[in-house]
Amino acid sequence: MEVDGLRVLVVEEHRFQRVIAVKTFGYLGCAEVFQAQDANEALLCLQQAGRVDLAVCALTSGSDGSMDTLEFLHRLGKARLAGAVLLTSSLSPSMRRGVQQLLERLGMRFIADMDPPLSVEMLHQCLLSPLPPDIVSHRPAMRWPGEEGVRRGMRDGQFTAFYLPSFDLRDGRITGVDLIPFWQHPLLGVLAPEIFLPVVERCGLLDELALLLLEQGLALHRELQAEGRLLRITLRLKGPQLLGRSLVLRIRTLLHQQRFDVRHLCFELSGRSLYHITVVELENLLRLRALGCELSLAEFGSDQAGSQLLCQLPFTRIKLAERFIRGLPHEARCRAVVQHCLNLALALEQHLTVVGVSSAEQHLALLGMGCESAQGDYLALPLDREALLRRLRGDLRLVPPPG
Repeated sequence: MEVDGLRVLVVEEHRFQRVIAVKTFGYLGCAEVFQAQDANEALLCLQQAGRVDLAVCALTSGSDGSMDTLEFLHRLGKARLAGAVLLTSSLSPSMRRGVQQLLERLGMRFIADMDPPLSVEMLHQCLLSPLPPDIVSHRPAMRWPGEEGVRRGMRDGQFTAFYLPSFDLRDGRITGVDLIPFWQHPLLGVLAPEIFLPVVERCGLLDELALLLLEQGLALHRELQAEGRLLRITLRLKGPQLLGRSLVLRIRTLLHQQRFDVRHLCFELSGRSLYHITVVELENLLRLRALGCELSLAEFGSDQAGSQLLCQLPFTRIKLAERFIRGLPHEARCRAVVQHCLNLALALEQHLTVVGVSSAEQHLALLGMGCESAQGDYLALPLDREALLRRLRGDLRLVPPPG
């Protein structure tokens, strides 16, 4: 979230605290800062001013008969009047997780909870974007190119791989990269995958995109291998891509043509479609394993990817669902679940990667629990090819934060 240009709404019943908050956001460089005394006034304000990037309010119960904060947030989300929420109330860990899940289901992002008066330094840190500023991800869907634009972009070579690093937390080495598709659009800039992947799927071009990413990943691997560096390349596939034999056979042909050492290649799947796997899908998974490639189960521990799949299908790697580390290091339940999953992976001889690491505290907690592999915004954002090469060649290793 870029601070410059930000539109903010401050809801605060105490005038003095409201004035301080408004001045603080203005000092940070926010473009517009609206204010309201209560939820009803705030909704009226937004009906006139339009959507804001950030709504700031306390968590109140509405005991005086006024609208409580949870109803206010519900209305904000349903009407798409705010992109994110910052609560000026300290929450218990379990309450914080509940509010975060509520906001996510309402299509909004939870920024933080903090007691007033709001600190300039803490606010600035909270508002920093988790994505590079040149990556566009929050414009109205109607502005994105449709199927014709996707087909043209594919023909013109506008789709490219970004690389999300995985780190060995013990020494800070980059051990692998996930291939993430981005669209270098000539007019709209760099578009994030969630914007265009549904259109790519409607066009029937998922296989073409997967092969394009794989070719770029293999080319990067060859260049690094010539320098004596080895990385694991991971490509995520969607369930429908395994319903036929075409894609896996084309992958096999590509790997044979390039004489690629398949031990350094991993294919990742989410469990959504795997509980009712067809014979052809199972055949394709076995074919990839027979080639020597690894298979990774994403979102492990979620409703879509439970331990049953590890027993039934030939996975060699696990990615823990991001939700489990959000409470680290403070929530005992989160620590217990993560530790259990680490022990389970060790017992099953599976390599487990923790995803979603977003803070130094989580980094330290995972190190203390014996976690070896992780990804997340705190460790590294998706990098383009040149940025990844600079990082690898500069050997900029992770330095554990001070304990």
